[in-house]
Amino acid sequence: MAITQDYVSAAGTEGNDYKGASFTDGAYTSATKTLTKAGAFAASKVNHWLYLTDNGSATVTAGYYRITSVAGAPNAVVIHADCSNDNADVADVVCTQHAGTALLPWRSLQGAFDLCTRNATDGNQVNLKSGTPHVNAAALDLATFISGGALGASAPLIVRGYTAAANDGGVGEINCGGYTMWVDATADYIIMADLEIHSGGDNDTVAMDLACMLFRCEVHEGASTPSATKYLVKLSGNYSNIIGCYIHDTPARGINTGAYGYVYGNYIADCDVYGLVASGNGNVVEGNVVKLSAAGAIGLYGASLGTRLIRNAVYNSAAGTAGGIAFTNTNGLAMNNTVEGFSGAGGKGIYSTVDGPIYGFNGFYNNTAPYAIIDMTFIDLTANDIALAASPFTDPANGDFSLTAAGKTALRGLGWPAAYLGAHASTDGHVTIGPVQYGEAEAGGSGGMLVGNKRGNKE
Repeated sequence: MAITQDYVSAAGTEGNDYKGASFTDGAYTSATKTLTKAGAFAASKVNHWLYLTDNGSATVTAGYYRITSVAGAPNAVVIHADCSNDNADVADVVCTQHAGTALLPWRSLQGAFDLCTRNATDGNQVNLKSGTPHVNAAALDLATFISGGALGASAPLIVRGYTAAANDGGVGEINCGGYTMWVDATADYIIMADLEIHSGGDNDTVAMDLACMLFRCEVHEGASTPSATKYLVKLSGNYSNIIGCYIHDTPARGINTGAYGYVYGNYIADCDVYGLVASGNGNVVEGNVVKLSAAGAIGLYGASLGTRLIRNAVYNSAAGTAGGIAFTNTNGLAMNNTVEGFSGAGGKGIYSTVDGPIYGFNGFYNNTAPYAIIDMTFIDLTANDIALAASPFTDPANGDFSLTAAGKTALRGLGWPAAYLGAHASTDGHVTIGPVQYGEAEAGGSGGMLVGNKRGNKE
């Protein structure tokens, strides 16, 4: 198994979605916007972009033209705009073949998916160049791509940004153009990394299914205003992960997870209905920061069995009237979290209508009530919670969740576990409650003793 590398660039005149012999004598009919060259367009699909110029006649307006019909392929295609500069027919249209390499990149993601080499044993990485936004002409369709070999765990599709070389950390930008990202929301085994994605219209912006991942991506509403039921990221299938992403600014919902997913190390900001909904069983949601600015918003919502919420921070600047953390299905777990700002009528730090196995070791500030647990808690560790006298964060309303000196004192080393059952007594977990771990070395090695004293020598 190998991962093949293809490249896409929307910058300048660099890319071209043309796979076929270069030609200099294409015939163009202005009245029908038809470009003709015998046998040239066998690989062409709708929404490919061709870079066209002329062979000396000065009759073609050089530029990019999107294919709107392939009914005449392989001999002819229809383009979206008139390429002649005087509305006349042209006999010397030039189009140069590309190969999806760094030097001869494809122009569009759709072109890359349709034109790259795909088989059942190799995975594909499509590298999107940073600097110029890629604008989708429609939701991206993988039908041609998958016909060359089904996606699988060892043969995924990776879409990743780059600047000069693959995997260099450059961020590619995708403007969805008012469409959802993928035609098929049940697409599996897709990894998206180092991307900024936005403007998905009144749709779920990025919707995928089984064993998919977003890594270090930024997803936001852009020029769109989705309705309240839509998500910026909706991963509906099992075993999908969202890691290290920035999900922000929507009047609707931030993240939806299917079953057995892992959501770790993300910054979720200003999602006005939900920050995250765990709609499938067995999700782990850990180390995330959720900043809300709508009174009725819920930060983290465990809607299915066994949602584990660990070491997150949920903050609302708008005197929240809902719950920072909410559970409506059983076996939810909330430990080592901080919740602040649910101080409006009915505001609750953690809210649950169902049985929960473990709650405790959480920090609370400025909530109308820290808990509203309507049913049973099987293992109640709430005696270890921290009632904060002030916000532990420097400037959370503006996104600065660094711990203040008082916040460090209040939360440092007071999370769970304080020690590991069966391990040597010196094996101190030294966990700071919340996602921000404060762990500089302490002079004289006294930290363990101080933490032990704060806990009443529980270690």
